[in-house]
Amino acid sequence: MAGSDLMQGGLRSTFGVRITAVCGMLWGVLAIVRLMLTGEIDRPDWTSSTASIVDFYEKAQFDSKLLAGVGLVALGYILVLVFFSKVASIVETYGNGAPWLGKSIVATAIVTVTFALGYLGTFLAAVFWSSHGGLGADGYLVLHGLSFASYALSLLSDLVLGVLLGGAFLVTRLFPSWLGWAVILTGLAEGVAWFLSPAVWNATSGLPYLWVFIAAAIMFRRAEKYTAA
Repeated sequence: MAGSDLMQGGLRSTFGVRITAVCGMLWGVLAIVRLMLTGEIDRPDWTSSTASIVDFYEKAQFDSKLLAGVGLVALGYILVLVFFSKVASIVETYGNGAPWLGKSIVATAIVTVTFALGYLGTFLAAVFWSSHGGLGADGYLVLHGLSFASYALSLLSDLVLGVLLGGAFLVTRLFPSWLGWAVILTGLAEGVAWFLSPAVWNATSGLPYLWVFIAAAIMFRRAEKYTAA
């Protein structure tokens, strides 16, 4: 019991809050670094021609650079779940009797991360087989389609997460109201983007990294305000 109390006290300390904030800030940083390592920037989307999709994977290399990029982004998603868990704790402490909101944030974040890892996992599988005997065109197309299907589904879960997270920022009043509305509007924009091209998906799905970074930076700077949660 004493050990549990000590752990809770550590997590609620100013130092613990700042560590959690750093987790949130690292999510976006690691995601950007990963793009430079995995080669995803040049990856065709699922509206591209069969020839361009197959050609991309046949030229891709399953190497240490790719694995490092995937490893970094996987770490980033683990860290951002730590951040969302802290936000949920803050909501339950300061949320005016709305503990369901905090729990919903964590649950939706887990769903979103699952879709994101599905996107990365199928991409990694396609590149793996390209360097280990290769696949037929149909094999690459199936994995490519599954990857972008996971991406598409993540936009919908991002919509829900954006409304919940932005709402939590507004409810607790411990984050600027403009940030809460920005998160909500970004979530709604991702819902609209679902009906548009993958280029629009990329533009809208990149904004949550920025909002989480800003929220985490605020948490880091004003750590004493969050130590009760």
